[in-house]
Amino acid sequence: MIVSLIMVLEGAPVESVAPRLRRDLPDMVRSNWLLWVPFQFVNFRFVPPQLQASLWGGAGWGRGTSSCLCGAADSSAFSLTAASQRRRSYRQASSRAIAA
Repeated sequence: MIVSLIMVLEGAPVESVAPRLRRDLPDMVRSNWLLWVPFQFVNFRFVPPQLQASLWGGAGWGRGTSSCLCGAADSSAFSLTAASQRRRSYRQASSRAIAA
C-alpha cells in the first residue's frame, strides 16, 4: 500500500507502520473522500474532457490538504515549499500535455 511506503520513506520504523495504519487509515480514507468525491463530481460534470487532466494536475495541493485534515500537517513532506514545488511541476506537465 502506498501509504505504508510513504511512512517508511518518511523515516517511520517499519514496526510502527501497521499500528499507525490501523489507527490513521479510516481518517485518511474519510478525508480523501471528503476532498476527492466532490472534486471529481465537478471535474466530470462541468469540465470539458480536454481540460480534465490539467484540472486534476492543478489539484496537487489535495494531498497536503487531505493530510492536514488527518492531522499530519506538521510533516515535512507537506510543507508549503514542497507543496508549491509539486504544484509548479504539475502545472508544467499539464501545460506540456495541453500543448501537445
